[in-house]
Amino acid sequence: MTTHYNSSSRGPVEIASMRYEHALNARDKLMRERSDDSRDAEIAALNDHIAGIEATFEERADG
Repeated sequence: MTTHYNSSSRGPVEIASMRYEHALNARDKLMRERSDDSRDAEIAALNDHIAGIEATFEERADG
């Protein structure tokens, strides 16, 4: 599985360490600029990371 997002300004960034807002912005940028499937693994990894953070938000709201 892909573990890093290749940022144009900062180079490789570990997806697991990304804050929610940064992960959303990175994923949205990749989706906007998508011209082929070369970065689909990054998009999938970001989606998984975002879903995990959102699940934590829901657990905190319910608890």
